[in-house]
Amino acid sequence: MFANELLRTCCCLRRSTKNNFPLSTPEGLISLDSGHIGQEVVVLKNGKRLCGTGGAILNQALLQSKSYFEVKIQQTGHWSIGLCTLNADLNKTRGGLDKFSWCLNAENLVMNDGSVIFDLNELYSSQNENGSTANGINEDTENLLPVENNSSNEIHHVMPTTQSTSNQRSILPQEGDIIGITYDHIELNFYLNGKNLNVPSLIKVTGSQPNNNGEYNSNEIYPCLFVDDGAILDLIVDNFNYPIPSGYDKIMVEQTLL
Repeated sequence: MFANELLRTCCCLRRSTKNNFPLSTPEGLISLDSGHIGQEVVVLKNGKRLCGTGGAILNQALLQSKSYFEVKIQQTGHWSIGLCTLNADLNKTRGGLDKFSWCLNAENLVMNDGSVIFDLNELYSSQNENGSTANGINEDTENLLPVENNSSNEIHHVMPTTQSTSNQRSILPQEGDIIGITYDHIELNFYLNGKNLNVPSLIKVTGSQPNNNGEYNSNEIYPCLFVDDGAILDLIVDNFNYPIPSGYDKIMVEQTLL
């Protein structure tokens, strides 16, 4: 009798109690979501590579307090990298053109709702005019080079000789570079080859909004990628190329026990 009573009690607890546990998951469980992609998008490499035309989001929202992931610019073209809600239009060729997405793009612009939040071209050109060293190379140039080029023996082969182009090579994203993204439910930040670009963007989402189909989606925030003109992006959610910024962690999945 005691055993039967205990069994009934446990069953009631399982039906009435919901416990959420954020768990660090294997890399294979997090990928681009084939159910939320643009019509002309192609997803390859087990959901880790995006090509074609349009956007895609991850199959996991950023639920933890501080998240980090990376994206490699595998092939140049027009790309956008950032965050969005499920209301974002993934058939667009660029992110940040609607109010549901916040993205850094290949034109070196951070955009939301079609407006430029930061222009890296203008921001860093003005800094270079005031802060370049005597030989025309910013003091952080070597640290901003991709991993495979980050050695003194190769700097002369990848760095142009003029001041303007050398600073642009070190500061603005190019093919082979790694873009890091952090999000703390308030602010989005971008990193280039491990260096903070110092372009913090506030993420403000208020109230559910209908998408293009008139459906209402949640305001959860998802990583998003957009490609066009031959661009190829590779998603990195584990085994990162650069150290995770202090206080942040890789994307975790919340599992629910019913």
